[in-house]
Amino acid sequence: MVFFLFSCQNKGGNNDYIEIAKGFDMDPKEPRIGIILSSKDSLYFCREIIKGRKGIGEYEYFQSNDTIHFDRFKKKILKEFKEIDNHSGIPDAQPTQLKYRLENNNYDQIFYIHNLSPKQQKTLKGIFDLQKSKKLKKINYYKFSSDLLQEKIPGTLPTD
Repeated sequence: MVFFLFSCQNKGGNNDYIEIAKGFDMDPKEPRIGIILSSKDSLYFCREIIKGRKGIGEYEYFQSNDTIHFDRFKKKILKEFKEIDNHSGIPDAQPTQLKYRLENNNYDQIFYIHNLSPKQQKTLKGIFDLQKSKKLKKINYYKFSSDLLQEKIPGTLPTD
């Protein structure tokens, strides 16, 4: 009986993933975007729908059927992102979030690309470039973290 329960709990297989999202850019015409790489060698991508000059907090979602070689990216992330020097916030820079579950370790941090090492920047660029190099098909929905993707633009501060 115990074996049966244990096998049912693990039935889904490996649920490792890497998720990266970009928040508001200084250019209001630039959409917020997110990308998820799953341990099943799948890629999911979302892009904010821009109407007029600003985003509306709605997204279109895409999936790639091309293989992404998840283990290659997993090794890079585990090697390059042990630490992030996030000591200085840049008020007008675009925040980026890295979230992952790899080898039973969870990680979630928001930072500014400018604070990353050149190797870290190159690793993230390689992941974001996947959505340009893979054939994507539009899908109805895929769940992404909402921290940066659904963040509201702060209102203006009152002047006294």
